[in-house]
This record gives sequence, C-alpha cells and structure tokens, in this order.
Amino acid sequence: MLMPGETAPIRTSAPGGPNALVEFARAALQVSASREHVLRVAVDQVKAAMDDDCTAWLYQADGNAGGPALVVGNHSPAVNAAIEAAHPEAFDRPLVLDVHAPDGSWLADYGLAQCALIPVRHTGRALGAMAVTRAAGRDGFRPDELDLVTAIAELGAVLSEQTRMLADSLVALDEMRQLVDVVDNISDALVSCDAGHLIVNWNAGAEQIYGYSRSDALGCDLFALLATQFYTSDGAEVSREEVLSDVALAGGWLGELRQRRADGAPLIIMASFTGLLDSVGFPAGLVAVNRDVTTQRHEEHRAMHDPLTGLPNRRRLNSALYDAFARACRTHLTLAVLFIDLDGFKEINDTHGHAAGDEVLKATAQRLIAVLRNRDTVGRLGGDEFVVILEEAGNVGAVEAVARRVCDGLAEPVDIGETHVSVLASIGVAVAVDPEAGEQVSAESLLEAADQAMYVAKRERTGISFAP
Repeated sequence: MLMPGETAPIRTSAPGGPNALVEFARAALQVSASREHVLRVAVDQVKAAMDDDCTAWLYQADGNAGGPALVVGNHSPAVNAAIEAAHPEAFDRPLVLDVHAPDGSWLADYGLAQCALIPVRHTGRALGAMAVTRAAGRDGFRPDELDLVTAIAELGAVLSEQTRMLADSLVALDEMRQLVDVVDNISDALVSCDAGHLIVNWNAGAEQIYGYSRSDALGCDLFALLATQFYTSDGAEVSREEVLSDVALAGGWLGELRQRRADGAPLIIMASFTGLLDSVGFPAGLVAVNRDVTTQRHEEHRAMHDPLTGLPNRRRLNSALYDAFARACRTHLTLAVLFIDLDGFKEINDTHGHAAGDEVLKATAQRLIAVLRNRDTVGRLGGDEFVVILEEAGNVGAVEAVARRVCDGLAEPVDIGETHVSVLASIGVAVAVDPEAGEQVSAESLLEAADQAMYVAKRERTGISFAP
C-alpha cells in the first residue's frame, strides 16, 4: 500500500493501464470541453478503472467558507468529514484514511471504509483532491490502483488548467476582435508610432481620411508622410520639437494639424497625442487620435469671413473686438480702433462697373494686411468700410503713425485692366490707453467713437481724425 509521501511509477498492469489515461484524455478534450467537463470525466474514469464497489469524488481546495468544497460526485457526510479532518494536508500529499460510515450513508452496510485522498495540483498549486472510497474487508488499495488515480488526477489538473486558459484566451481574443472592430469602424484616424515616429498601427479611419492604405503607411515617418504642421488651439503655429516636448513632459498634446492627403489635398485635423512608455518608463512612441475638420473649418471660415476679400466680416470683427478689449483690460495696454471709409469708391463703381469696384476692395484688403502687424486684426464691415484693431498700440503718436501708413498705402493707384483708379481713405481713430480706467469705455463705444471720427475726417477732408 502507498504510504503518505511515497510515489511509484505507473505500472502497465494497473487497472485500465495506460489505455485508461488515453481514454481519459480523449474524453476530456472533446469539442466544447470546459474545466468542469474535464474534472467530471476524471472522476468517471477513476470509477470505470476501479472495481464496482469503489466510488470517487473531487473536492475543490478552497470552498466558499475557506475549506474544501465538493465539485463532482455524490454528497457523503463521512467522506466530507474525512476531507475536513485532513484539510489542508489532503491537498499537499496522498493520504489513505479509514472512514467510519454513519447511519443512513451509502457505506452504512459496510460499517467501515477506506478513503484514498490524492491531491490534484498544477504547477505547485493545489486545485483540490480526488477522493476514492472502498468498503473495508478487502486488502485495501493496491499501489498500482493508487498510481493510476494519481496519474489521472495529475493529468486532469493539467487538462483542466489548459482548458481554463484556453477559455480565457478565447474570451480575450473575442474582446480583442471586438476592440479591433470598434477601432476600425470609428471615423477618426487612430494611428500609433514607435519612438522614432515610424507608424506601427493605421486603422480604417486613417485610410479613409488620408488616402494611404495600411500597407503603404506602416513603417513611414508619421509627420513626414503627411507633411504635418502644428498649431495650438488658438491658431498659433508651433514646432514639431515643442509638440513632442509637451508629449514627453505632460503625457499628451491637443491642437490642430495642417496635413496633406495622398492626393495632395490639404487637410485640417483636430489632433490628440498621447505618449507611450516602455516597461521602465522611457518614451516608446505615441498614439494619435485625429479627426478631419477640414469641411467644418471651411464652413466656419465662410460664416466668419467676407467672401470677396477673405477678411473677417462684421460678425468676426465684433468677436475679435470684444476679445481684444478684454485683453486690454487685463494688461492695461493701449487698444486702438481704426474705422476706414474709401472716398471716391462710388464713382469707380458708377464709371467702371462693379467688377472694377471689387478689384479695388480686394486691393484695399491686401494693402491693409501689408502695412499692419501680424497680431493686428483687419476686417470688412461691408461696402467700402473696413475696421482695424490695434492691440498693444503704444502711445497716440504710434497709433497716428499706423493710420498715416494706412492712408499712404491706400492712396496708391489700383490697376483695373489698362485703367488706373485711385481712392483716398478717411480714417476715424478711437484710442483706449487704459480701458479699465475709463468709466464709459467699452468695445461698442470704441467702435462707435471711431465711426463718428471717420465722418469728421471725411467732412473736413483731413484723412485722419481722432475721437475726443
């Protein structure tokens, strides 16, 4: 008889012999096999390999109450009591116990039975125990019988764990497939690249937006492929190095990109970059979620800009003036508004036609842009009226110098075919040296004051007039 702690090789003379293990493995690995199926087949195989007066149970190492719990087999208070008495030793090494059968149990007719407890372990971890009982009065369990039960228990542990891992893998694979479906079905471009910014992932949304197939894009430099320019959400251009520095320091970057499709078409992209780190915390690349907002931005531009000159329209000018006024109040820096009207424009329209008048308006827009700073705002209110917003304008003398440059620039002749036409500017100027200091100063009052000053300049033919 196998004593606790003893092991012996499986004998071919064991009941069922190696064929029992083969039959067990074949039955356990049926299609749609689950872990419970494998363990139940292990118990059934032990019953089949032993004689008719043996039965078997399988116990889980830790039940709901922290002790052993019956998994497969009929309930037997006597065996349960034996398992509980031997716990946790029963899950560490083979044991052979005498079981006293209480009245009413299936062993009652025999009075005394023998119970072999064989651990079910996998990679050193106790999963449970196989309990095999036989009525007393025989020679007990032979070593070859116990060897077979041990082999089935060990093989059952391996197969049940493999089945569990396979089931977990299938669930994970299904979740991954669902995630891939989601990624490929979103309209945004989801692109990831390595630390050298070479593309390693390119979803269907990226193919749709950029016109490059996945096979064409993989391995290419993300930014070079798309001729990328970077802009903040406020529209200020920033360098690639500044963006990547933000990703490294803050973990991400939000902004807009100017990029090009495979066919050369320009794109405006709303972008979100997230930095990736390797296992030791070093930068490993980034993930970009990019949305094509080209159409949206064009529609917004059309809604806020004059279609003839491309300058901001009345709506955009009002918004820009409110923003500039708010900044001037915070910084206490000079804000000036120039209200411009073109003298002689009506005569050009009447004499040379509206096409000639349109050319004058477009030339006026270009000349205003040319004489002003990049941070200044110039727009067309309508007709031949234009407005300039000067932030951080300096003193009144500096504002007047800008107004003089505007007058001189607009006075230059405009070529209309073979004809040259000229207009003169009447400019009204309103200045708020410190907007917060004046009780009656507001964005609306500045524009209105510049408008009234323009009429003074027109009436008195001075070219420039400052509001009081």
